[in-house]
Amino acid sequence: MVKISKIRIMIILLIVVVIAYALLSRGPSEAQRLPPPTGSWDSAGYVNGGSVKISSPDAEKMREVGYWQISGIGYWEKTIPTTIENGSTVELSYAWKKNYSAGAPTQQDIYITIVKPDGTSVDVDNQLEEPPAYNEWYVENTDISSYFDNSGTYKIKFKYSYTTADTEGSQAFAWFDEVKLVSNGNVILTESFQNDNDDWSFGVIGGWLYAVQSVDANFLDPHRTKYDWAIQVIALTYDTLMTFDENMNYIPGLAESWDIDPNGRYIDFHLRHGVKFHCGEPFNADAVVYSIKRAQSNISVHLDSVQNIQDVEALDEYTVRVTLKKWDRWLFDWFAETGGAIVCPHCAEEYGLDYGVSHFCGTGPFKVQSWVRDQKLVLVRNEDYRWGPSLYQNRGPAYLEGITIDIIPADISREDMFKKGETDMMIGFSPRPDLMEWLESAAPNVVTSISPRSSMVYVGFNVATLSPEILQGIESGQPIPSDHDVSLVNDTSSWVQVGSEMHPDNANKGLLVRQALLYATNKDEILHLAWEDIGTIAYGPLTDVMWGYDSSVEDMYPYDPAKARELLAQAGYAGGLTLTILTTNYDPYVKTCEQLKLQWEQVGVTLNILTLGFDDIEVMIAGADHDMWIGGYTWPNADMLWYYWHTIRVPTPGRFWWGNAYTDEIMENTFSISDNIALKAIQDGQKILMEDAAVLPLIQRPFLLAYWSNVKGYTVHRMANFIWKHLDTYVEE
Repeated sequence: MVKISKIRIMIILLIVVVIAYALLSRGPSEAQRLPPPTGSWDSAGYVNGGSVKISSPDAEKMREVGYWQISGIGYWEKTIPTTIENGSTVELSYAWKKNYSAGAPTQQDIYITIVKPDGTSVDVDNQLEEPPAYNEWYVENTDISSYFDNSGTYKIKFKYSYTTADTEGSQAFAWFDEVKLVSNGNVILTESFQNDNDDWSFGVIGGWLYAVQSVDANFLDPHRTKYDWAIQVIALTYDTLMTFDENMNYIPGLAESWDIDPNGRYIDFHLRHGVKFHCGEPFNADAVVYSIKRAQSNISVHLDSVQNIQDVEALDEYTVRVTLKKWDRWLFDWFAETGGAIVCPHCAEEYGLDYGVSHFCGTGPFKVQSWVRDQKLVLVRNEDYRWGPSLYQNRGPAYLEGITIDIIPADISREDMFKKGETDMMIGFSPRPDLMEWLESAAPNVVTSISPRSSMVYVGFNVATLSPEILQGIESGQPIPSDHDVSLVNDTSSWVQVGSEMHPDNANKGLLVRQALLYATNKDEILHLAWEDIGTIAYGPLTDVMWGYDSSVEDMYPYDPAKARELLAQAGYAGGLTLTILTTNYDPYVKTCEQLKLQWEQVGVTLNILTLGFDDIEVMIAGADHDMWIGGYTWPNADMLWYYWHTIRVPTPGRFWWGNAYTDEIMENTFSISDNIALKAIQDGQKILMEDAAVLPLIQRPFLLAYWSNVKGYTVHRMANFIWKHLDTYVEE
């Protein structure tokens, strides 16, 4: 019996150790999720008889969960009833006070924000003093006139956020009362908070977000990757000089503002003060100079994006000048995307090629705690973060205590985890009918997010419009000469190779075949059968959310099988034609190819489907050893015309093997400092590519993401997760 008892004890101890390890590695468990902060009317809080009081949960509630450090929020919003004209004087007054018990909070921040008529927000005042500096009680007649720069209806917001001390019995408190706005000497808003606090909202801020996805990042170094799965993590752990608002306008990030030389020769960035890297090193102009020069080095995969930067220099500790070889309107997008993220010079130098692999250091709202490649990534909150963009209500720190991303390649396993509630969020998934049906049935407990990002699925043709001599040189590994002269045939192609039957001595055959394939494609059917109606029809090389999109391309190739047969007959293929399409095993791609096969059979084209790995497809495309392939891109702007279809881009990323001297000039004009010149070039480029049937656009593909409804504060952005910082996100019990 003694032996049996010892064995039982050992088993029990082993179980306890396993459970403890699981809890520690996963973050707070369901049982540890914390109660919300509270709001109450406090008669002793203000000298005039009362105020609204926001407090963290009391000690008894905290003792129940056995977890003392908690973040919370209370906020109030009011529409200003009077229209304020541009140029008006506006003064703000309000009462406030902060306090705590047991231990000083690590964060107690008050923000006063104005929401402008166009929906943008700007902080007009704040109280960020570190505890215990609670000396103020009334802020009187603060001039905020400069923020009312458009005539219209404004809103005012108060927000109090806190993180208590990790000490038993710790609490945080704030009181507010007597908000007053005076415009041109007249009182336009006054609010004295009383017993009912319906105007105030209170919520749990915190929790741990568990997410699951199919593929892991390759590098967490912004200069060494363009990979979607890496970008979304880099957005959480690094910051950029600027970013995008909801309407894709540029807004400040690590740069508070910027000045552009009227002649487009340079850009001066004025940097934010008080920012620190995760390692504690200060962010300054030297870090920006280092990062941009690193993006220009041979370690970088962003050389195309920074090709027009001539020099970068620090004018002082917080001012950087970027000098340009020529104006590049798309460079701003790079500064706003993760490729332009600012790295820590100290850590990047110290860890070399291990930076972004086993060591990580940015300025973002989350830090990398651990990364087991192709298994699990764990991020923890950066408690010092206070510089989030105005895109978010919360400027930092993040409400979430951390994020765990599990990598589960198998669709069924990943979906089962989500359906059972073992994970909060499922990032990116195939719209299989059974899954979409379940997501619909699970609403409103499950939220399906469909982000209208700039992403497209297309069929790319091997359209070798380069002259035979240059093409042969490329095929033998020789670079394209910078002074090449490519003549046009019929203002479209000078050489075409689509299918083994194509020959250089009959250029129009390929053009007619490509045009026939576009007419023979029923995109509505493909959207329904292969993509479960998730997305919209694509008509040209750009998506319809891009600046410069030309809607005239939408009328160029309606579904018309009779027209397709007519064009094939003109090309000499009345008796039929056999082509091969390359695809990965991604389910919607395979289904799309199967639909194309069925549709094109109706016009006499036999389509063979060859399924390969992505790397094998890339090798075949780079060697022009193919007819066509199905692929996709996610791109925010129209510089992709130059990126894919300028002749200097062949063979990669110019996988279409298309280009000529005339269109090269058009693609280069898309970079013009003149909006008119750039817009005309973008629209001309789209029309020419579609007249030449250089690509078969299929679907504008959204970013699919699903999460349980206890995940709050997540908002869909056009850039999907590729700039999202989860500053407003929290997990509610």
